[in-house]
Amino acid sequence: MPMKKRSVRALAIMLLLPGVVALAAGGDVPDPWGPARFLLGSWTTAGTAKAEEGTGTASFSLELDANVIVRRNRVAFPPSEPGKAPAVHEDLLVIYPQGGGFRAIYFDNERHVIEYAVTFAGEAATFETANADGPRFRLLYRLLPDRTLASEFYIAPPGREFSLYLKGAARRVEPQSPASGERDGRR
Repeated sequence: MPMKKRSVRALAIMLLLPGVVALAAGGDVPDPWGPARFLLGSWTTAGTAKAEEGTGTASFSLELDANVIVRRNRVAFPPSEPGKAPAVHEDLLVIYPQGGGFRAIYFDNERHVIEYAVTFAGEAATFETANADGPRFRLLYRLLPDRTLASEFYIAPPGREFSLYLKGAARRVEPQSPASGERDGRR
């Protein structure tokens, strides 16, 4: 057998063997999305916001064969004047694993693009930028004991500390389902 074929075969065996051994031994493959599963599902504003603050919906779902979590968010604000159309904010956030941790990228209809490092602790998530040259952003999610999802968004101008820009709360309107990423009954 030529050397090149043996090298390719050896490489394939080295790459596949640990997975085959784990499956044969009945080993459970760890769930990479375990720390983020509390976010999955559809959410609506909790009803505590004032009318002028708008009403909104958001959904977090596993997509692309469970390789990413996608958050879609839409908030409608009442018209500023009678007869005017409501203002609408829409955004998309994609969370993905990278280098043993998580990252995310955010896009909105105002043409903002924000890249985040993401950490999870219990039923909380922190999204934070590391931009040293411009403004920095921090987005926090916490699942409260009453199952309300609290969110806070902070901005830090260059050379300054973070200050709260906006906060909100949402209630789950659609429980997590197998279609949204539940696996083996884990939550």
